[in-house]
Amino acid sequence: MSKQYHYVSESGLKALSEQLDAYKNETRELRAKLVELRQSKDVEDFDLIDDTIRLNFLDKEIERTKDMIAHAKLWSELPADGTVQIGSVVRLQPEGVVAHGEMSCMLVSSLEANPDEGKISDKSPLGIALLGKMKNAIVKVTGPRKSFSYRIVGVDSQAATQQ
Repeated sequence: MSKQYHYVSESGLKALSEQLDAYKNETRELRAKLVELRQSKDVEDFDLIDDTIRLNFLDKEIERTKDMIAHAKLWSELPADGTVQIGSVVRLQPEGVVAHGEMSCMLVSSLEANPDEGKISDKSPLGIALLGKMKNAIVKVTGPRKSFSYRIVGVDSQAATQQ
């Protein structure tokens, strides 16, 4: 079975590594606490149960995060051929709307998506519509209540946008 890559920025990969370290540290502390609790005669069962549930969750998150890191591919490894791809900053002009100006967004993996920062997931309706398109293309995004059309007025490669 082939494994799917997770495209991330260098800062995204660093954040994943930091998260993994935090999970490992919390796991070590929790294991030590559980040893103490099990040796204590005045411990309630729910204390052990809550901490054991948290420890199981952390173990799963550690494995999931390790897998994401192992299958991470940096944006810089993507070709810069003028098409919208992960890491591209895309400038869009709404079609058929005179009063609205240009908007800009960066296409990122779902691991780094944050619409409040203008980082749009490649798995979102807009991200799916944009992937592989070039400047001047019209993309149509269908939402739950209505559809939107945008003209791509600019595509900046990820190399120019990375820190």
